[in-house]
Amino acid sequence: MSQKKNVTSQPQIILKQRLLYIDQLKGIAILLVVMGHFIQYNTVEGTDNALFAVIYSFHMPLFMFISGYVAQKTIQPVIFSNYFAFLKKKGISLLLPFFAWPLLVNPFFFSPRPVAYHPLDLMIQLVKEPSGGLWFLWFLFFLTLSFSLFLYMSNKLNKTKNIFYDIIMCLPQVGLLLLLRRTSIISYTDSFILYFIFFYLGVFISRFSIFTRFILNTAVFSFAFITFLVLDGWYSFTGPNNLLIKPILSVTAIISLYYIVNTIKWTAFTDKTIRHWGQNSLVIYTTQFSFIYLLSGNFILPALHFVPLFCITLFFSVIVIILCILIFKIVKLCAPLNLLLYGSRKTTD
Repeated sequence: MSQKKNVTSQPQIILKQRLLYIDQLKGIAILLVVMGHFIQYNTVEGTDNALFAVIYSFHMPLFMFISGYVAQKTIQPVIFSNYFAFLKKKGISLLLPFFAWPLLVNPFFFSPRPVAYHPLDLMIQLVKEPSGGLWFLWFLFFLTLSFSLFLYMSNKLNKTKNIFYDIIMCLPQVGLLLLLRRTSIISYTDSFILYFIFFYLGVFISRFSIFTRFILNTAVFSFAFITFLVLDGWYSFTGPNNLLIKPILSVTAIISLYYIVNTIKWTAFTDKTIRHWGQNSLVIYTTQFSFIYLLSGNFILPALHFVPLFCITLFFSVIVIILCILIFKIVKLCAPLNLLLYGSRKTTD
């Protein structure tokens, strides 16, 4: 059994411990993503499914929270000594796969029949409506740029790291997003605002120990967990109250899972497996759609009760994740392909 230490003790190991927890959170989050897509495309109910609703009530806000948390830990003011190199690195790791999969992979390898191929039109469509592709990568790129702006302002104007000053640093960006929403220049502003909030929730919890201590409080966890269980039955993917209930469910789920991964004792195998998935979460995210598409229409589950559906979905999702990692290991042998599909120059672990 792997032992976990109190994250508030021994400051010199806090970063290491928290990143281990985050790898576990990422592993759980990517498993939920695959399970959600499997249910969506391989059950007769599709999105009108109780298990699907539970997963979709919080899984992408959880991913955005994790992304903000990691950004705070890994992106340092030193990037401003060569900001162009930082932009280039993020563009390669996020935008290159965002365009490569829908433009170069899916039309030729995972389309059920020959389709008219218009790459420029498809590229424009992806920019206008990224939800047609790997939208998380698109959002994450611009949220990372947003964080770099926040980091620059905070580093220059808030050297004491005052919480309230940092909140003020975020307000100009919030104002810009609200302006974009009002002008309707970008169709997906509402979604971006939602994920902006959860990204910066991760930033602030990672940045200020007072928030970490708060969500690691047993009473806070108990309240959050019970609230999630009570309210989740009211959520549906296309429900009219999602604007209110989804943020509540997402916050309570994030608090609950953050507490759980910081306190639960994992077996060595489970810990290694979940963290390995977390470390390869973007690889799994970009690749899993292809396997889901192959199954879609050829393997459709009938309406099932929650527990058997969960077990079947979990089984097939784990298989898909294993296949995704296997594909990645093969792709890594070809450096140009690895760069194109996964935005990575690494050819070894």
